[in-house]
Amino acid sequence: MPSEEMLIIVGHSWQCRDCRRKLLDDPDRILSRHRVSEEEAALLRQLTEEDFSSISSLAQAIGASISDLYGIMNHPRCRLRHI
Repeated sequence: MPSEEMLIIVGHSWQCRDCRRKLLDDPDRILSRHRVSEEEAALLRQLTEEDFSSISSLAQAIGASISDLYGIMNHPRCRLRHI
């Protein structure tokens, strides 16, 4: 299961198109400000716009469950803080 930090990054990127674009365009810049494992960082670097086409494809791309993603989207850091 992905870490809470990774889920927050992905969950917020699902909700915020500006942050999604930043993550897809320059993932290393985003990752430099967040504590994720090397394995998680590699997964985040491989994300594409197509992975964001549905919540199920996004969950599959990062190895999370759909319920994990929906659950993290209510976390205050996910809703209120841009990545």
